[in-house]
Amino acid sequence: MAVPWARTGSLFTRAFEDEVAWFMQKTNQSATAAYFRISWSTAGKIARRVVAEKLDGSLLENLRFLGIDEISYGRPRKFLTVVIDHQKHRVVWAGEGQSAKTLSQFFHLLGPERCGTIEAVSIDMDLAFEIPIREYAPKAEIVYDRFHIVQLLSKAVDEVRRSEVQNAPSHKKKKLKSSRYALLKRPWNLSSRRQTLHRPKKQQKNLSSLSAEGNFPRHL
Repeated sequence: MAVPWARTGSLFTRAFEDEVAWFMQKTNQSATAAYFRISWSTAGKIARRVVAEKLDGSLLENLRFLGIDEISYGRPRKFLTVVIDHQKHRVVWAGEGQSAKTLSQFFHLLGPERCGTIEAVSIDMDLAFEIPIREYAPKAEIVYDRFHIVQLLSKAVDEVRRSEVQNAPSHKKKKLKSSRYALLKRPWNLSSRRQTLHRPKKQQKNLSSLSAEGNFPRHL
């Protein structure tokens, strides 16, 4: 029997459940369960009931700039794909898994018309995200996050440095071996000792690793 002070199927009042859901927004499920002296699974069920009642379709309206990433939880590890609205700084959707199929569920929910309003999407260079974006929101520009771009650049520079160490004359090998962090760090952030590697560029211009490092955009 439905009653005005409790949700259907719940043993708790609406006021209590609303408080639990609010608390869980500020902390995590385990802390919420301990604070309200309820089980971990009960806290999760309360959160799902509150979300199902209060969540409307407005989160998916007027989406222009999105961010997509995955988070892991539990043991063994499980994953959630999370979509955020960069303009309003809030999560608009989350789904279990980290595959193209998972993200496709979000675009199916949006529909062609709302997908057409998306202007840009930031991702971490994962093809599982890029493929459905290009399929369902072809007009959207894909923006790779800075962390992974810098990671690839740093890896490329270090691979060139390793190759040069192998091919360098024996009297230069030691200096090249110790140059790793001097090459990977921003030149303007180097200690005075390590800056010596960057000063004699004319004498070292034949080193490919220095040439590659010098082409890093200053804003990265």
